[in-house]
Amino acid sequence: MSAQHGVAATTQVRRGLTWRDQTMMIGAGAWRRDNDRVVTSRSAPVTWHQRVMVATLTTRGVASHTTAARLHRLDGFSRADAVHVLLRYNQRRSKADGARVHLSRVFAETDQLIVDGIPTVILPVCLIQLADGAHDDMIRALEGTMRDGINPTWIRQVAARYDRPGLPAARRVVRALDQRVDGTVARSWFQRLASRVLSNAGLQMVDEYPVHQGARLLAQLDLALPDLLVGVECQSWQWHSTPDAQRRDAERRRKLRRLGWEIVDVWWSDLDGMDGVLATLAVIIADRTRAVA
Repeated sequence: MSAQHGVAATTQVRRGLTWRDQTMMIGAGAWRRDNDRVVTSRSAPVTWHQRVMVATLTTRGVASHTTAARLHRLDGFSRADAVHVLLRYNQRRSKADGARVHLSRVFAETDQLIVDGIPTVILPVCLIQLADGAHDDMIRALEGTMRDGINPTWIRQVAARYDRPGLPAARRVVRALDQRVDGTVARSWFQRLASRVLSNAGLQMVDEYPVHQGARLLAQLDLALPDLLVGVECQSWQWHSTPDAQRRDAERRRKLRRLGWEIVDVWWSDLDGMDGVLATLAVIIADRTRAVA
């Protein structure tokens, strides 16, 4: 019970105690019987984790959807209170008070693991389930996993198994992943950034500005203030995902600095809060404006 938030299935109790022992513990007030399948220690604190544990043991299912997102500590789900449980389609179906039970024809034994002592769907399955809900919530969670270094190939492999006609959630996850791994931030977003910088600093930024080293094109900066040698670049996850890519980027940055350029990076994770990027730009612009004054 100590490893399961104060909860045990009656089948687990039987491994060490008899039915009579169990009845005595309940009668003495040490345990309470939640249902025919689960008993709970009265000395254990009543928590959300305990509710989830009771639901998974009662249904013989696994935590899923927003419940799994909270257990996996995905960005945006720290206060998710609902209890969702997933069963394989051919499992015997059981209900649990206060829990929503889902069924899946695709879910396999290998698609689960233990998180905080609770059987839970693996992270890619959780993302696919979130894609059936609010799009922005799934995007936020996906970007958080990428910042944590989760392998995109694993997510794609699992999504390929869950891709079924009439069930577009897996494809939504893959499309969002492709945009962030292989693509860059949309140019329209940079235009909005340029407008904000223009209004804040009173300076016009140039799109797609080429920087040459002699006759050779060294870089094409997404946004630039050429007179001040200040550039803004969007960084995709893929660009920094391998040591070779990191070395190439570092060498390119060194060459830009030798030419006098100051570069500010913008990542996908910055989309939710541009204040830090704008503050950095404001300081650099102010310093360089004073230097050329």
